[in-house]
Amino acid sequence: MALEGEKKETNVLMVAFSAQGHINPMLRLGKRLVSKGLQVTLATNEVAQSNSFTRTVAGVHLEFFSDGLSLDYKREANMDYYMDSIGKFGPINLSALIQSHSKKFSCIINNPFVPWVSNVAAKHEIPCAMLWIQPCTLYAIYYRFYNSLNSFPTSENPQMNVELPGLPSLCTEDLPSFILPSSSVSSFPKMLCELFQDMKKLKWVLGNSFQELETDVTESMDEIHPIWPVGPLVPSSLLGKEDATDEGIDLFKSEDTCIEWLNRQKPSSVIYISFGSLLMESPKEKESIATALKRSGHPFLWVVKPSDSKSEESEGTLPLKNGMGDQGLIVKWSPQTQVLAHPSVACFLSHCGWNSLSESITAGVPIIAYPQWTDQPTNAKLITDVLHIGVRLTKNQEGLLGSEEVEKCIQEIMSGPRSDEYKTNAAKLKQAAREAVSDGGSSDRNIQLFVDEIIGNC
Repeated sequence: MALEGEKKETNVLMVAFSAQGHINPMLRLGKRLVSKGLQVTLATNEVAQSNSFTRTVAGVHLEFFSDGLSLDYKREANMDYYMDSIGKFGPINLSALIQSHSKKFSCIINNPFVPWVSNVAAKHEIPCAMLWIQPCTLYAIYYRFYNSLNSFPTSENPQMNVELPGLPSLCTEDLPSFILPSSSVSSFPKMLCELFQDMKKLKWVLGNSFQELETDVTESMDEIHPIWPVGPLVPSSLLGKEDATDEGIDLFKSEDTCIEWLNRQKPSSVIYISFGSLLMESPKEKESIATALKRSGHPFLWVVKPSDSKSEESEGTLPLKNGMGDQGLIVKWSPQTQVLAHPSVACFLSHCGWNSLSESITAGVPIIAYPQWTDQPTNAKLITDVLHIGVRLTKNQEGLLGSEEVEKCIQEIMSGPRSDEYKTNAAKLKQAAREAVSDGGSSDRNIQLFVDEIIGNC
């Protein structure tokens, strides 16, 4: 018990598995909790240690537990097996970590991809919160789907439109891939079903978004199971703040030539292309994008990750082979937040992962959406039909991305009749994001309310 006049220390444990897009939002939330006076520890599976993690990032202490697999096991090669393993061994090893910790945790925060953490929290009689790392829109869709509150596509009716409160009509191509009858992945739907059918174990749900971005859909959940937006959880530099401690974790080494090259380009002239840390463009997609870029004449910065296949290794130089060496720069990885904040960048051709979109929205950069799976199709719908800050690429009848489609979208976003509208809307959201996380803003108020409730439960 704390002595009279002595401030009681409040400890929070956050848990995520070691994917860059999962760890970084957690770290940034952790940093904000630290700024409110809490002590924060982030636990992730020990494969993260092989990426030269330090033990403390932005005031958040890091701990590691085993997921039951060897450190050299290629987890991304068999996600179903990986998820089964961490679901089996994670609870045992996380529980041991909690028991060995010198101080009692007042709250545990998980994310949706480690739903078993709430069971561990219940075992230790610790209140549990969840940080939802996708848009609040996805939270609402999954909640309604897994609790059978609304009608969704079935094998008998796979093309039905879905009508949900706070959202425009959603066709099959707008829905998250995991809830479609055509989905071939088993572990993620199983995990989400487990999560959303047992929400009573979660005392709070926090969202990596901000109220002004998704007002209608957030309010639609208030009477069902509320979600408190506390984002955008992006680097402080994108929010107009200089903070050397808020760099996050980058599992890949960025190429510094990006910024030097961007410095030589005209304002609002560059097309930035990146499909995140997991997805790889096919040779055909690279060819279509390269052809469209060449025809457009716009300078480009293109992130092309090396392929594991030696036969495809040369694909990264495809645009250069097409005589485009002076038009653009190709890198294996970029310092994305610095790129998006650069005045020469005009738009972002993105796979629509939520972390990338959050960064683009916060930077005020319009988007060319090219979604692939999971939440990305719904994120693209938000970009085009709710926020009106971009366009969406559409595959042809053969299911391929044509160069004409890419060229059309580049033209529309750069100089089409709605180009100024996209830029204006993006600029407004940039300002709204900064206001949300500033002192007294909507996200700052939600974080303070969360902290007050944690302390009140101690």
